[in-house]
This record gives sequence, structure tokens and C-alpha cells, in this order.
Amino acid sequence: MSTTLDPDTALNLLNLLQAGKLAECEAAARDITERFPHFASGWKVLGVALRRQGRLAQAFPAFLRAAQMLPEDDEAQGNLGLALLEADELAQGEQFLRRALELKPGSAMAHNNLAHGLARQGRLAEAEQSQRRALALEPGSREFIHNLASILHDQGRIMEAEAGYREAIAQDPLFAHAHWFLGMCRLQEGDFATGWREYEWRWQTPRLILERSRYSSRRWSGEQDIIGKTVLLWAEQGLGDTLQFCRYAQQVAARGARVVFDVPAPFLRLLAPLAPVSDQAGAAPAHDYHCPLMSLPLALGETGIAPCAPYLQADITLAANWRERLGPPGKPRIGIAWSGNRRHLQDYRRSIPIERFMTLADDGTTFICIQAAMSEAERAHLDALACPHFESLLTDYAETAALVANLDLVLCVDTSVAHLAAAMGKPVWLLLSYQADWRWLSGREDCPWYPSLRIFRQPQLDDWASVFEQVRLALAQRYGSPG
Repeated sequence: MSTTLDPDTALNLLNLLQAGKLAECEAAARDITERFPHFASGWKVLGVALRRQGRLAQAFPAFLRAAQMLPEDDEAQGNLGLALLEADELAQGEQFLRRALELKPGSAMAHNNLAHGLARQGRLAEAEQSQRRALALEPGSREFIHNLASILHDQGRIMEAEAGYREAIAQDPLFAHAHWFLGMCRLQEGDFATGWREYEWRWQTPRLILERSRYSSRRWSGEQDIIGKTVLLWAEQGLGDTLQFCRYAQQVAARGARVVFDVPAPFLRLLAPLAPVSDQAGAAPAHDYHCPLMSLPLALGETGIAPCAPYLQADITLAANWRERLGPPGKPRIGIAWSGNRRHLQDYRRSIPIERFMTLADDGTTFICIQAAMSEAERAHLDALACPHFESLLTDYAETAALVANLDLVLCVDTSVAHLAAAMGKPVWLLLSYQADWRWLSGREDCPWYPSLRIFRQPQLDDWASVFEQVRLALAQRYGSPG
């Protein structure tokens, strides 16, 4: 076996990467790094090939090795920084992104990557500044135009963001991400006809394109006759999305179809009364057509929001079990959830530290934790305040629904519990950031999706103090407590 790397072999490796032949590139990079483990660029290319295939866990060791072997290479340092961001090591990731920028101050990509790292930490003003530098260096980049628009979007500057997305689309009419994000802007502004159509572009992005490969090619678009046909409705993206959009199963069934759900295991018992349910972890059930849940409004021709809650309910037996577990009702019971999925890219702006959340508790009400996952520190804080929590018993959404059925009010941040309780018709008070997800629309205190939900929204970015004061006063008015 040769101990010298053929330059043509190394060049072929780069050509495969640039041509987007990722599987071939990966195989070639693995062969090279096995035979020539000290060839640092081989590790760098291997990491990129794996990352572009969505295999982040496998890419990380390759990026780490390349960065260690190439301490003066801006790309190697930047790649590791991005990998650390994807592993939620945000502060450490920022260090490597800044190191890449130090090595190549005139690199538009280095400024762009740092902007991404800052945005992930919620440092949006700094992120905007860095992104504008990237765009000044490469003013025609559709990616940089889109990324700046996304940062503006996160700041609640919707019209500026929309203009940016449209500019990126003008640069490339097939730019799927820009169409997708433009769709979210339009939905947030209540333009559902345009919004749902643009939102469909998400299926052209690498992030979601693999999800639909599980199902047959026969997707229901609303045009096909489905009388007597089996239509499989499947969960995509977040847990709250499934709870929000399962409502449309009734309309699909009304067109004469046999509806089947394909959803994650935590939904199996809860959704069973609506339609037969299968576990997404197993094989997809037989079907004539399929449709992702969040594509149903477009398929059904929805141009507005028709409230239909309550459309979910707790199992009678499970609810009785929780009623016995909680004991005789005394003071009003308020269910609380202060945190969403911590891996969500926007979690920094929607979750609230438990210490701050619990300042709303007082002697006039009983707070009950309805959050199924928490840290040891959060659990200890609840115990110190004698706040009941049952995370070990909240094994699926049917159990959570049964607990919610025994509460007077749900007080929470933007998480799946809000959708669950509101879909049951339970009064929900939602604490919301200034720029929240599109489904809560702009500037509203009510919610067309859920008549029983009331929004307490930040009047400006990061102003939770005003939200807490509003909630405190509302609690005092509702329950006569001092707040």
C-alpha cells in the first residue's frame, strides 16, 4: 500500500464534494483518512460530507480532528464552531467561529457563521451587525440576504424580513428556504391564501425532504377523489404542530375518506378517538394517499381559521385517576409549564427560568407542574416551594390531558401543553415573546385557533417584566388573590 497520497486522489475528493456527490465523497474521504490519517483535509471534507447528509453526530469527530490538525485554517475552525452550535454548545461554538474570523477577517462566510452563532444565543442586534458585514462583502449572496431577513424576522421586523425574503427569491426563484420563511410571514399577517402556498416550499429543503420519503408517492393535494380511500395523515416538525393540525382529520373524513394517523408514540392514546393511529417508529400503514398534517389547510382550501375546539378530550378513566391523585379540590388549580423543547432553535425566546415563573404563585391558588421534562435544579426548586410535579407519571399526552382536565387554568409558555389544553377547551394563558411563532399572528391577545386561549405578549423584545405584571394583575382579578 502506498504511503504517499496521490494529488489527483485529493483533488478528486474535492471535486466530489463540490459536485454534491455526498455518498461518493464520504466513501472516498473514509478511504483516504483510513490510509492517510494525517491528511487533515481528508477529515475536513469527511465532516462536511457527513454534515450535508444530516449526520451531525458522525460529522463532529471529523470536524474536531480537522480543527486540531489545522489550527490556522479558518474553514476547519469555522466548521467545528458550527458543529458545536448544532450540538447546543453555543458559547464554545462562538469561540471557534470568532477564531475563524480572526484567521480570515475579510471572509464573508466567517461573518455569516458568526451571525448564526450570535442569533442562536438570542443576541440579535450583534447578529444583525455581523450579517450585514457578510452581505457588504458579498452583496449578491442569496443566502446572506435570506439570513439577514431571518434575523430581522426574529426581531419582529416582519415587513423588513418579508422584503428580504422576496429579494432572495428574486435572486433565485427556486430558493426553497426563502419561500418557506416568506410563507411564515404571510401566515403571521393573516394572509392564509398566500401563506399556505408558500409554506409548502418547506418540502424542497434538506431539513424536511427526507421525512416524506417514508410514505408512498401518492400525496393527497385536495384534488383527488378520496371517497372510500384510506388517507394517512402524518406528523411533521413539532409536537405542538400535531396537536394543532390533527383538527383537520374531521374535514378529511367528511370527504368520504378513511383517515389514519401516523404519529409519534406519545400521541397514540390521545388521538385514538379521532381516527385509527399508528406509531411513526414502525412501518407506515397501508394507504391510498398520504398528507402531512400541516399541509391539510392548503389541501382543504382553507383561507382562514375556523375555530373548532374542543376537539380533544381526556379519557374518563384516566381523568378520574388524576382527580383521586390530586385529592379534594380546594384553591383554584393552575397548571404551569415554563419551558419548551430546549433543542428548539428559538427556545431562547420562548422559555422562562422557573425561578421567575414561580414568582406568580401565591396563597390564593395552587400551582401544579404539568411539564413532563425538567432538570434536577428545576425539580429542587419546585420541591422547595411545595409545588406538586408528576413528570414520572406523564408518560404520554393522554396522561397529560387527564391531568389538565382536573385544572382550572393552564399558565404556560409557547409549548405543546398550550396546544393540548386549548384543544380541550381549557382556559389557557399563554406567555409569549414579542416575536413569536407565526401561528399566534401579530399583535393579538386572542387566538382564532383556540377560543379559550388568551395571549400575554411582550410589548417589545425581551420585556418579560411587563408580561409578568400583566399576568399578576389578571390572576388577582380572576381569583381575588394579592398577586
